[in-house]
Parts: sequence; C-alpha cells; structure tokens
Amino acid sequence: MDKNIAGRHQLFAYTHFVLLAFAITWSKAKECGQSTSSKICCSGYREINGTCRECIGYYGKDCSDPCPTGLYGKRCAESCECSVNETCNQFVGCMPKPAFGKYGKTTY
Repeated sequence: MDKNIAGRHQLFAYTHFVLLAFAITWSKAKECGQSTSSKICCSGYREINGTCRECIGYYGKDCSDPCPTGLYGKRCAESCECSVNETCNQFVGCMPKPAFGKYGKTTY
C-alpha cells in the first residue's frame, strides 16, 4: 500500500513538472527577442508590464493596426457574422446598432 501511495505522489509531481515546463515554453513563444531595455514581442503581441500580451482588437507589430472591417478579437482572428441590426466591434464582435429615438437620444 505504501508503494502505491509513493507511486501516486511521484506521478503527481511529474505531471505538475511537465505542465509547468509546457506553460513556460508556451509563454516564451510570444517573445521574439530581447533588447537592452525590454523584451521584443512577436507580431500580434505587445509588452505590458514586462510580459508579451496578445493583441485584442488589433494585430501586427506592437498591436499597431486595428482589426479590418468584419474581424475582431485576439489578433483579429474571429470573423463577425452580424445581423442587419448589429455592427462588428473590433474587440467583442457583433453588438446592437444604436437606435435613435425621439429627440435624437440613443436607445438600445
């Protein structure tokens, strides 16, 4: 019985080690280099507080380009298929178009 428990502990520790190694490797994949003062993030990422973060609503080097019409989300990888009463928001996708009520006030 003790050998069985020890084996489970070893398997548990090994699994956590593999997951940690995978997470470190995956996080480094966003970094394409390092200058003397900061990290150089890959295209589609930008540096925020020392970490390369994926662009949302933008794409390109340092997230400098807004999503083209009809695309949204992380690195503009999602496609909007909005109804006639919706518009494509570059950050979250389809959203209701504002309607103008009496006296020009916006209603939703």
